[in-house]
Amino acid sequence: MVRWLVGFGLSVVVAAGVSSAASGAADGFPSGSQIAFTYGGDLFTIRSDGGELRLRTVDAHDPRFSPDGRTIAYSAGNQVDGWEIRLLAVDRGGLSAHLTRSSLHGHGRGDSQPEWFPSGKRLLFLRNVLSARADGIWAIDVTGHGGRRLLKPQDRLGIGQAQVSRNGKDIVFYDATGQLWAARADGTDRHTIDAPRTALLQGQWSPDGTRLAFIDGVDGKLKIRDTRTHRTHPVALPAGVASYAWSPTGRWLAVGAASTYSCNDPTNDDLCPAADIWIVNTDDGRRHRIYRNTTGSNDITAIDWSPAVNS
Repeated sequence: MVRWLVGFGLSVVVAAGVSSAASGAADGFPSGSQIAFTYGGDLFTIRSDGGELRLRTVDAHDPRFSPDGRTIAYSAGNQVDGWEIRLLAVDRGGLSAHLTRSSLHGHGRGDSQPEWFPSGKRLLFLRNVLSARADGIWAIDVTGHGGRRLLKPQDRLGIGQAQVSRNGKDIVFYDATGQLWAARADGTDRHTIDAPRTALLQGQWSPDGTRLAFIDGVDGKLKIRDTRTHRTHPVALPAGVASYAWSPTGRWLAVGAASTYSCNDPTNDDLCPAADIWIVNTDDGRRHRIYRNTTGSNDITAIDWSPAVNS
């Protein structure tokens, strides 16, 4: 049974070195919907127009909005205590709940990368505890019950970046070589899928399943491959991509990117590190920056876009 715990209130972040486009969206860009991201191990939300930047919780990674946008699933913990899956209620004062327990693992191992089934009643997650009997892709109910392993690693290739299809009937995931696999939602009928394999990183399917966005491990660029035409094109950005997420309509990408800005630091040629979030149109490449953090050298390590009609 899930028990909701008092967590962080919905505190607006006001800090030196942090800026957002709080004046509203640029013309033609989406506004109003929520984007969740992690920076420096903390989980934040921000509107897609740059407004309402809020700290949600700390020691968090892999945020994923539920299909109704009311809950964020995320992995909580650290490299010493291990990782567990938690839920955060977006509009309930920051209440959080445990789905799994890091105390069962420790030493940097545990559960990560939660993904929702379309029903909003179950989640997938990856378990890595260095155990042949436990490692693999698991599913669990939002009540905390019904946890079971669906897929185990095969031929020592490992499993990562699992996603659920829009109809909830299939799972896609990658092995350590970058090969894309698919299986039924119950773990049966495991098979490979023809997709760009060489140096492919962080692959994500568009909401309609017709395009695959990925980071090319050779040149580091974010690219989109159309599975209908088999054509691939880069997404034009002025900086290195660290993470990204599709908008619910597939018209836009929210992209976390490492960049630099002019500062008074002669040891670095007057350039200092920054972390940005851009909204990018996937058709014409138009982009608009909604967030910049200049407080350190951290990346936007994970990002997700809440369901919304106008995005």
